[in-house]
Amino acid sequence: AAAAVARLHPAAPRTRPDQASAGVGPPAHGPCSAGLDAHGRPGPWQPCCPSVSPSRTSRQQLGDHAEDRALAYLLTQGLTLVQRNFRCRAGEIDLIMRDADSLVFVEVRHRGAGALVDALASVDYRKQRKLTRAAHFYLGRHGFQVACRFDVIGSDQSGDMVWIRNAFPAAD
Repeated sequence: AAAAVARLHPAAPRTRPDQASAGVGPPAHGPCSAGLDAHGRPGPWQPCCPSVSPSRTSRQQLGDHAEDRALAYLLTQGLTLVQRNFRCRAGEIDLIMRDADSLVFVEVRHRGAGALVDALASVDYRKQRKLTRAAHFYLGRHGFQVACRFDVIGSDQSGDMVWIRNAFPAAD
């Protein structure tokens, strides 16, 4: 279990089997222990503290912050979080939410000052196709047969957010 935690969160020190019983090694309840299952893996709704990891670049940390803000906003709008940062070979989905009887796949985009393309325009056909494939993979893996939509939330340096519901149809 300790090796699994170390793989998921590189900052977590490893514990040898002889240290575990002696109380030496990482604490049982560190910054990433909330929401971990019995094998030390994060639950499907909570990533393993991405902003705590020292290997995150400032760009990734900005993206994490934009996702946090988007999630908080969507929760206030009545949506329920199903999963965050779903990754598969087809791509990544930032947020998977439930809105009444629909499953909502949300792409969060942030653009800093001086960006040539605004956040919403950056979700081009290629990105839409990747999101659609990842959504199909997710639905197949979990056996869901529900109504779905793709939303996009864009934010900029000033902190303004724009939420586009049903931003695009499922791409081929």
